[in-house]
Amino acid sequence: MTTVLADFRLPRRARRILAPLARVVLPSELGPLGLVEPVLDHVELTLRSLPAYLRSGLLAGLYTFDLSAMTRPSSFGRPFSLLPQEKQRDWFAAYWTSPVGALHQWAKGIKGILAIAYWEQPTVRAAMEYHPDRFIAEVAARRLADYADDIVAHDALVLAPDPLVPAARLARARAKSGHAS
Repeated sequence: MTTVLADFRLPRRARRILAPLARVVLPSELGPLGLVEPVLDHVELTLRSLPAYLRSGLLAGLYTFDLSAMTRPSSFGRPFSLLPQEKQRDWFAAYWTSPVGALHQWAKGIKGILAIAYWEQPTVRAAMEYHPDRFIAEVAARRLADYADDIVAHDALVLAPDPLVPAARLARARAKSGHAS
């Protein structure tokens, strides 16, 4: 059975802002590898797993980020999502280096979500030759081989009768309660 954490879809407007933002903050291979949509799908899943108040806060910050770019004279009244890429880089850098803690923290948070979504893509993992499942299996097998005797000894210790309860008293208690030894 699959548990749905939240019935949440990333609004189209948010996707229109996140797509150019991803191109600004992620490696340049993003576009040529065709990863923009898969990254946004992963961001959607990540946001789905967050509580509604965090999701709402991140989206409100995203819309504010987009619209506040219009206040810069060099934007000619355009939001972030409609700026040329160089101006988009400048606008994100303004948030990233902002002395206003909330702006900087939002920039770190949204970049982090985008980065996780990027590095989780199978194409990126394959290009890096990063195979965590294979690594985990290898380490588990090696640890089992190295610590097999300790594991068996610990299992025996856990399953052994309690040494602080005398065997005769334990047998009487079992007999009294109707349990056979």
